[in-house]
Order: sequence, then structure tokens, then C-alpha cells
Amino acid sequence: MSDALANTADAPARPDAGHTAGPTRLRFVAASRRYGDGSGVGPVDLDVGPDRLTAVVGPSGCGKSTLLRLAAGLEEPTAGSIGGRSGRVGYVFQEPRLLPWLTARANVALPLELAGRGRDEREEAVEAALALAGLPADSRDKRPHELSGGMRMRVAIARAVVDRPDVLLLDEPFGALDSLSRDTLDDELRTLWLDRRVPTLFVTHDVAEAVYVSDRVVVLAGRPGRVAEVIDVPFGDGRRAELRGTPAFAAVVRRALATLRRETADGAEP
Repeated sequence: MSDALANTADAPARPDAGHTAGPTRLRFVAASRRYGDGSGVGPVDLDVGPDRLTAVVGPSGCGKSTLLRLAAGLEEPTAGSIGGRSGRVGYVFQEPRLLPWLTARANVALPLELAGRGRDEREEAVEAALALAGLPADSRDKRPHELSGGMRMRVAIARAVVDRPDVLLLDEPFGALDSLSRDTLDDELRTLWLDRRVPTLFVTHDVAEAVYVSDRVVVLAGRPGRVAEVIDVPFGDGRRAELRGTPAFAAVVRRALATLRRETADGAEP
């Protein structure tokens, strides 16, 4: 199991003080996870490195969250293998899962405190993570109930990256947000990934969001889920909101949707 889940309040990180992130790659080799009711995911063959942000889309019940739990080491495959899980993991859940009695700064600092980091090191890392996640300076001493949903998610993302994880996993983090906040956070996630360049799996139900944020889209389908298609996204690093209105963008979205519809018609649950 991974030695840290940087964004889990009930499973705090315990990293080594001298840790330096290395060139981690997640490698799924015929990896499967099966449950008694027939659900699960796999077999999956997938290589996730720091060179491309990878999004995962698929219908409900196809195993997207299971794939993340396997990547994090929270579950073990029932067949096959997964390499590259020995380092730190930053995990962002569908809800922010912040401690309500702590300020935004204190929530982000929690993994570093539990790791025994010094005060100066903590403060520097926390401010850098909050700035990277886009939380305004005047909101950093507020408690979760004083922040909007988008601001709370920014705090959760900052907590996930504050200790420079080797792998970043995001499980539909923007699903509950309004469209404007979601679009803004899509841009900020892309900027954050360009800054940190770590293997990243970003799960979403929104195909257009997956295409906009990522460098490739993994389409899961079926029950248990399997990889129906891997689509390379050709838009490079300098993306702007106007990209969403272009024919090239629409073509990639249509391709992913066509795969989902075809696989659903062939027996996957919608």
C-alpha cells in the first residue's frame, strides 16, 4: 500500500522528511479487481507517467473509482499487477473532506504537521500550494463553512499537492460545482499539473471536461469496466477557454461520446 494519502483526513500522510519525488510511473498490467456482485474493473493495461495528464471517463458503475483506489494502494488487484505505487499519493475525493474546525491554511498544513516538518518549511509549502490551487490570500484563514464550494475544493487540491506527491489522483472533484466554477478549476488543474508534472489520473463524468483538461482520455465501459478506447488529445499545453468552441475540440468530444454510446448499446449500464 502507498505510504501516504495526502488528502485523507482519516488516513494522514506519513512521508519521510528527506523524500524527493522521483520519475514515478503507474503501470497496470492486466490488472483486475472483482467483487462478489460481478462489479469491478479490468483487466486493464495502462501506463500513466508524468508526461501526460490522463483523464478517465465512463458510465456509472464501470469501475472508475475502483481504478483510482487500486492506483492509490487502497485496494489490491485480484489478478494482474500494478507497479509504481510505492511513493506518496495525493488523493482528491468528490467532496473536499476538510476538517471543519481548522482554517484553510491549517487543513493544508495537516499532512506536513503529521510528518513532523518544521514550522518554516510548513508555512512555505502551504502558501505555495494554496497559491497554485488559486485560493485568494484573504480566504486562507477562513474555515470551511466560510468558503464557497469551489474555494473548499481548492483547499482540498492544495492539501493533496502540498507535500509534492509522486502520483495525483482526482475522483470527480468538480462534479458538484456550478459550470463557471468548474471551468475555472479545470484551467487551474491544468496549470497545477503543468507546474508539478506528476502521473495524474483525473476521473470525471463530463467528456468535454476530460478532453479540455487532459492529454489523453481513457474510456471505460462495461461491468466490470474495461478500457474501450484510449484517445490522444492533440491540443498541447497552452489551452484557453476558447478551445471549447472549436471544431477540433468538438471532434474529440464526439469521438469519446461515440465510443461510450456504442459500448453502452453493446451492454454497458448507462
